Amino acid sequence: MIGVAVFHLALALGAPWGEASWGGSHAGVLPVNLRVAIGVSVFVDLLLAAVCAGYVARGGGRRVVLWMVAGYFALGAVLNALSPSVIERVIWTPVAVLLMLLVASGARRV
Repeated sequence: MIGVAVFHLALALGAPWGEASWGGSHAGVLPVNLRVAIGVSVFVDLLLAAVCAGYVARGGGRRVVLWMVAGYFALGAVLNALSPSVIERVIWTPVAVLLMLLVASGARRV
């Protein structure tokens, strides 16, 4: 998840990887509005990593939160699989599936 946050941060700072995000609709550097939006997602990525690492949502509610995070990644896998961007389908779909499986595995152990 930290790797995803780093990727999003790089996009927000102007890395020319637009074809690997937002459905591949913007080759090169993302427009400012999408860079701001993806910059916000860096904080979401880090919050999800903190939840999974056990720094947030301790106790009985943690299992519910982890299942919600697993669902978030499941949705991400579906959206990436349906993306018109080949890069998203080939790279981000498996990443989202792997993250979903890892988080679901952790949720089962809580």
